[in-house]
Amino acid sequence: MFLAKPLVIAVLSGLIWGTVAYCLLSNESTWGRVSDFSWLSFILSPVVGVLVYYCSYWIFYQRLYLRIFWSILMLYFSTGLLALFLGIADFFHPLRSETETWFSLTEVPLSFWWGITFTPFLWTLFLFAFGNQELIRYLVKKSTV
Repeated sequence: MFLAKPLVIAVLSGLIWGTVAYCLLSNESTWGRVSDFSWLSFILSPVVGVLVYYCSYWIFYQRLYLRIFWSILMLYFSTGLLALFLGIADFFHPLRSETETWFSLTEVPLSFWWGITFTPFLWTLFLFAFGNQELIRYLVKKSTV
C-alpha cells in the first residue's frame, strides 16, 4: 500500500534534489552543453523521487545495515537516471557532432557517478539521502500503525 503523505514527501524531496542538481549543473564551464539542459533536472526530479519511493518501499521494514546499503544504491540509481535523462536531452542538442553520440548517452552518467564516488563534497549527499529515506520510513510506519 502506497500512502499519500510519504508520496508527497517523495515528490517534494525530489524537487529539493532537483534544485541541488540544477545548482551544480548550471556551471557551463564545467558541464558544457549539459548545463543548457540543467533545468530538466528540476522538472524531472519529482519523477525520479517517486520512482525511488516505489523501489524503496520494501526496505522500510529491513535492518539498519540494509537500509544504509539501499540508500547508497538509490543515490547511484537516481543520479544515473537523472544523468540518462540529461544525456538524452544532450543527444538531441543541435550543436552535437556525430562523433559525440556516445558522450551524450554514456559519459554523462559516468561523470555523475564519478563525482559522487570521488568528490568528498558530494559524499554529504549520502547523508541527506539516508535522512530522506528514514523520514519517509517514519511516515510510512506511522501511517500504517
